[in-house]
Formats: sequence, C-alpha cells, structure tokens
Amino acid sequence: MRTVAADQLHVTMRFLGDVSPAQIDELRICMDLAVEGESPFTAELAGLGAFPDSRRPSVVWAGLMDGGKLNHVSSKLETVLEQAGFAPPDKPFHAHLTLARIRRPRGRRDPSPRGLDSIRNITTRKRKSSPPYSAVAPGPPVAAELERIRELLDQHQSTRFGTQEVSSILLFRSQLQPSGAVYSVLHQAKADHSGFS
Repeated sequence: MRTVAADQLHVTMRFLGDVSPAQIDELRICMDLAVEGESPFTAELAGLGAFPDSRRPSVVWAGLMDGGKLNHVSSKLETVLEQAGFAPPDKPFHAHLTLARIRRPRGRRDPSPRGLDSIRNITTRKRKSSPPYSAVAPGPPVAAELERIRELLDQHQSTRFGTQEVSSILLFRSQLQPSGAVYSVLHQAKADHSGFS
C-alpha cells in the first residue's frame, strides 16, 4: 500500500489526460468561468471508503462533506469544458481525498494487494554455472491483511477528521515518476471577497 504524501493531497475535480498548450489556455478560461461568483467555503473530511469497494480496495479515501458545493463547482466546470469541446468524463465526480493506493501484482486473480502482503523474494542457484532464479514465497495470509483494511474502513465509516477551507481550484500537470506522481501548478482560480477570480 502506498500512502499519498501530505504535500500531494488534493481533490481531483476532473482528470484530463494529455492536453496541448492551446488547450491549457482554454482550461484556464474554463476554470475562471466555472468559479465565477463562487465564494470560499469549508469542507469537512469525514468517513473512510474504498474504490471500487471495500471487498477489492485499490484506493482508500476520505469523504468530503460541504453541502454539495464541490459538486456544484464541478457541474459548472463540466458545462464550460463541454462547451469548449472537451470530452465528458468517464466517471461522475465523487468528492473525496485519496489517502492511499493499493497495488496488485500483475496477473494475480485474487484481491491480494502488493504492499500488504509480506512477499519475499528467494534467490538461489542450482549450480555455480546456472543463472540465479527467483521464487516468490507468500508471507502471512493476504486475507488477514485485507480484513484489517476492511475493519479500518468500517471503524472510520463515520469518523470526522477535521475541516479545510476551500479557497481556490488549481490546474495541475501530473508527471509520473517511479516514486509516484509529481504535480506542478499551471493555473489557480483563487477566491477573493467577490468570489473566485
């Protein structure tokens, strides 16, 4: 399981994939239009959940309670993005803060997440002239690890973790690195006394 670093925590309103420099200028305009007339608000982090579900978790998240304000801004953003020619999203917006990602080894059919297993590699040689070969030996039962995640999700289903002021929306560039995604800000639509600007 890989937790998201504190300085990388964010709410994804819309994943856009690869975009051209010209589209970035259009996105800046769309963001400004989407937040026009909106005011800063407070969102409460409350409850843990998992995507796709707690039986087969690949993402662990905290929910956001804000009276539907993020959904409202998201809906306005989708409207202006579609008017600008961007394809609609694959999935509807679900306000959440991703806390951890659980990886599964390729080709495994069971729901055992890598990072929760205690899998150890055993490297041996048959003879001095033979190349090394590896075998994978499972550690503690994976089912027990998954059950611990499910218990954590159940235990904190209604837990209130705190509040956060939402005062801007950002356009991020995401670059995948071996250590995880690295984000850089391309545009910020920031709140002021007259709303977002």
